This record gives sequence, structure tokens and C-alpha cells, in this order.
Amino acid sequence: MDAIIADINTLFVRLTRFYEKLATFTGPDQDVFPHTLHDAQTRQAANPGEYISLRSDLFDCKAVFNKFIAEGPELDAVKATAIQQLQRAQSMMAKIEQADADHAELNELRTLKRKFESTQNNQETLVQVVRSAATTATKLDVVEKLKQERDDAQAEVAQLRTERQNDSAELTELRQARTLYNNRGLEIGRLRNERQNDSAELIQLRQARDLYNERGDEIARLRTERQNDSAELAQLRQARVLYNDREFEIGRFRADAAQVQTDRAELARLRLHNTNA
Repeated sequence: MDAIIADINTLFVRLTRFYEKLATFTGPDQDVFPHTLHDAQTRQAANPGEYISLRSDLFDCKAVFNKFIAEGPELDAVKATAIQQLQRAQSMMAKIEQADADHAELNELRTLKRKFESTQNNQETLVQVVRSAATTATKLDVVEKLKQERDDAQAEVAQLRTERQNDSAELTELRQARTLYNNRGLEIGRLRNERQNDSAELIQLRQARDLYNERGDEIARLRTERQNDSAELAQLRQARVLYNDREFEIGRFRADAAQVQTDRAELARLRLHNTNA
């Protein structure tokens, strides 16, 4: 991007030099201009390839702009600035071509002026020179306007540099915001994974809690059954003791009955013996 801005600055410097060459007829009031027509013609003859070089630089700068515009969606704001500068450079090139035509016409007017100096008594030549002077004044106004446009273009270039710096700062902020956004995205992904893990663990804990509650209910049921079994066992033990007591009593009763039978048999025998006696 710095190389592109350097190409733009070089282009505007060459445009400024070209404008100064076009303004050779403004007179000796500025040091950058030639003082005489001979000096102007000498300078023009010394640099015959200036226009071709200037157009070549413009097309090179256009290629740089096209390459710069195709670099990526991240530099949209700088692209718009580059496109504006390219359009402005193309507009300047059109003005340069118009100034080239005006310069050729100015040479024709100077030829008419020389004819007027050689034929001062020719009224027709005088009228042509007067008309040429009026046209020259018009051309001077055009050149002044071009100089003003050059100054405006330089001021706009300075403004574009400031805007480029502001865009660079904004681009840095946007990159930082994008980095922060990516970091937050990673953190959100990590939190989602943790939440999924927590959800799975929560499901396991809920299942464990349900199992614990079921086991608690089963333990309470078993405790109740054990209490019931304990009560029933106590009753059975009491019944067994009572059964043993009754069985012992029945045995005793049976022994007594047997003894009674024995006593009865003995009594019968004694009775029989007494009867026999």
C-alpha cells in the first residue's frame, strides 16, 4: 500500500511539471517558467518524450491501482479511495490532452504574432493579432484554472492521505475486534462443550438419584418386611414355646393316662384275686 501511495505521489509530481511546461506564456513573474518565447521553445524541444512518459506512468499507475483493488475484501474502504484517485488521474489525463491541444493552438498564435511584428502596417494581421491576444487571455484563464485544479488536487491528495491513515487505524481496530470475536467464538465453543458434558453428567446424576430413591424405597420396604417378619418370628417363637409346653403337658397327660390304665389293670387283677379268694 505504501508503494501504491508513492506511485500516486510520483504521478502528481509529473502532472505538476507538465502543467508548468504548459504555462510557459505566463511571463517572467515566476521563476519556474521561461522568460522568453525562445526559452519556452528550447525547453519544449529538450523534452520531446515528456507526454509519452507521462501517459506511460499513468497506465503503470492504473495497473497498480487494478492490482491493489483486487487484493481482497478486507480493504474495501481503501479500494474506494484508490478508485477515486484513479478516476481523478484519468480526469487529469483528459485535461492534459486538452492542454496539449491548447498548447498547439498557442504555438499557432505565436506564429501569428511574429507575422504581426514583421508586417505592422498590415491591418488584417493586426486584427488577427488582437483576436489572438483575446484567445491568449482566454488560454491564460484556462491555465490559471488548471493551476487552481492542480492545487486542489494536491490538497485532495493530502486529505486522501489523512483518510488513508484514518482507514488504517480503523482497519487495525477492526482486526482487533475480529481477533476478539474469534476468541469469544472459541470460548463459546468451549463453554458449549462444557455445558454438554455437564448435561451428560447431570443426566447420570439424575439417573443415580432415581436409582438411589428406588433403592431407598426398596430398603424401606425390606425394613418393613423385616419388621413384619420379626414380629411374625416372635409370634412363631411364642407359638413354638406354647406348642412345646402343650406337648410336654400332653406327654405328661399320656403318662398319667398310662399310669391310670396300669392302675386300673392292677385294680382289676386285685379285684379278680379277691373274688377268687
